[in-house]
Amino acid sequence: MRLLLDENLSPRTATILTLLGHPTERVGEGALDEDLAPSINQYDAFVTFDLHRQLSARQAINRAIVEGGTVIRLRTAKDDPKEVMTQVRYLIAKWPEIERLLGSRSEIGLLTITEEGQRIRATDRARVAQWLADSR
Repeated sequence: MRLLLDENLSPRTATILTLLGHPTERVGEGALDEDLAPSINQYDAFVTFDLHRQLSARQAINRAIVEGGTVIRLRTAKDDPKEVMTQVRYLIAKWPEIERLLGSRSEIGLLTITEEGQRIRATDRARVAQWLADSR
């Protein structure tokens, strides 16, 4: 699975995921979500911590999801001293479930890994499309 990591994830996380067999690139510092959104569809998934708090960024990312992109959102403590390994642990712990959800149900566009990596919530593209419509 080819991954694109948001700038809010460590560059070392990208290196580790690539070494584990998942070609991973990381967005450059200062990249705007509105500019980034169209490229999400070129990867199997875009991994981020945030859901883009600014309305224009949230709408751009949601449009990318509706158009076929996939976003994986990690929910971790921002002050975690072992941040890199926490990011990797969350993804690897849920990897079989991520692959199952994305492989068998292409209508899923957003996966949120919550509760210290213990739970994964899947949101389909139709729901994201509704969020997009509601935000206008």
